[in-house]
Amino acid sequence: MTENFPLPIGSVITLENTDRPVMIYGRLQSAGEGEVLFDYIGCFYPGGQIDGNNTIYFQHHKINSLLHKGYVSEEEEELHKKLAEKNSEFPE
Repeated sequence: MTENFPLPIGSVITLENTDRPVMIYGRLQSAGEGEVLFDYIGCFYPGGQIDGNNTIYFQHHKINSLLHKGYVSEEEEELHKKLAEKNSEFPE
């Protein structure tokens, strides 16, 4: 999935190799100090973040389908523009 990058917080997607919905609750996250920077962090939907064992870190290209696009406010649009200025991987 290359369109809609980056997806807003609250978006619900499916990933490759699973049909379980995942809700995005963060962007540009690492799994630990000095680790790979992931495009997103999420948790299974509708269960939510129950404990640290169900945290899902993933890259945008691993998204299979978009089930629901999260809320896009003016602030979200501004953040998207700022991220695009700092990182060419975030197209406008």
